[in-house]
Amino acid sequence: MPGRLHRHIIRCAAALLAAVLTLCASCSRSADEPTPPPSGPGTAMLHIQIALANPAGPSRANPADDPLPADDGEKMQLLRIIILDGNGYAEHNSLWDLRSAPDITATGQAFPVRANDTKTIIFVANEHSECMDGVRDELSGINAAVGEKVDLARLQSLLLDAPVTSPLPISAVYTYHIGPATAYRATFLIHRAAVKYSFRITNNDSDEPHRVDYVAIDNAATTQYLLPDADYTADDQTQWSAYRVPATAGAEQRTYGVNADIAYGNTLELPAIYLPEGRPGTDSYHAGISVDGNFLGWAELRDENDKPMTDLPRNTHVVINITLNLEYSDFKINYTVCPWQTEEIDIPDFD
Repeated sequence: MPGRLHRHIIRCAAALLAAVLTLCASCSRSADEPTPPPSGPGTAMLHIQIALANPAGPSRANPADDPLPADDGEKMQLLRIIILDGNGYAEHNSLWDLRSAPDITATGQAFPVRANDTKTIIFVANEHSECMDGVRDELSGINAAVGEKVDLARLQSLLLDAPVTSPLPISAVYTYHIGPATAYRATFLIHRAAVKYSFRITNNDSDEPHRVDYVAIDNAATTQYLLPDADYTADDQTQWSAYRVPATAGAEQRTYGVNADIAYGNTLELPAIYLPEGRPGTDSYHAGISVDGNFLGWAELRDENDKPMTDLPRNTHVVINITLNLEYSDFKINYTVCPWQTEEIDIPDFD
């Protein structure tokens, strides 16, 4: 009997010790340890829609209608959506394939996420673009599995070098709070990681045709961040007060060969030129042109208040109209900075 009682006491003590150890392990679990995908109680459904942004930052010229339609390379073709929990672990990593019908809007499935948590949501479109080659191997966070820690700071430091090629990288980062409710619906605007230049050259010289040799852009940035680094003053990221470019971003003159004749009264529209967003600062932007073997000089781009334009944030469109007259000295460059949106965004209702 004493032996049986002794064995019973040992078994009870062992069970109690195991329970205590289990309890202590759960109490000491680090807050940033990965957790399984959310489900069941405490889960909310996040329904999202995505559209290309049409921002209106400070010092923009008066918007004008843009007759050049956006081609498929300026739209979303592949769209990656990464949702991080409040500790930086991936709750979702989805890739939507829109290549059969590239679009400026996208709506997909709802995401189950942990409630009562502040999320970081990362959008990267067109990661298959050639201009992403230099960073694709470094996008470890983009391929993060559910439950894996994502180094957001590293993603935010990735650079895209010039030239920016089509299809264009398009990206955004948002912070979004999920409360105690069971369902949330939100629309997020994402930004083309480029500035677009459109040159339209008209020959008003009735004497003879002219041959355009090349056009040129001065103060073109050499690099930019993949993800925007800006101070947005609107939650939907349509208004900003400042933006930043890498410290390594330089400035250079870039020329683009044309080698085309323009008859009197005709207008030549050049293919779109894409460059990294401009460096904000004191140096203004210039455009130039060479005609019939003569470089006609630089024209400074100035804002609607006739002040030199010293910033060119991503997702803006510089339309440069050049008129060639009888005397080269009369050549004129008029320009406007348009919202880079050529269609009315009609975002479908949530399902």
